[in-house]
Amino acid sequence: FTVAESIREWLEAHNVEGQDDSSMYAQMLRREADKKAKLEGKVEKRYEEQVEKVEITEAEIEEAKLLQKRKEGKPCTKENFRVWKAGFDKEIADSRE
Repeated sequence: FTVAESIREWLEAHNVEGQDDSSMYAQMLRREADKKAKLEGKVEKRYEEQVEKVEITEAEIEEAKLLQKRKEGKPCTKENFRVWKAGFDKEIADSRE
């Protein structure tokens, strides 16, 4: 505890605004400014990623609609099956000849 208290006192004594650029205060301000700039850059990057994601999402929506259409397809009724089966049997018979 006494070590931490001594360090705190030393920092309070030496962390004074207005010293040259190598002062701890100036270094701290630069670090904070860098953190703020990085954070702003990350926010802008996140926004750009969201815009890209929206564009991708629109493409995904179109693809999902197409897949849904394919899934729905033609309903399998007795009549549709008979037509398909006749074509299939003909194709098989032709391939055997």
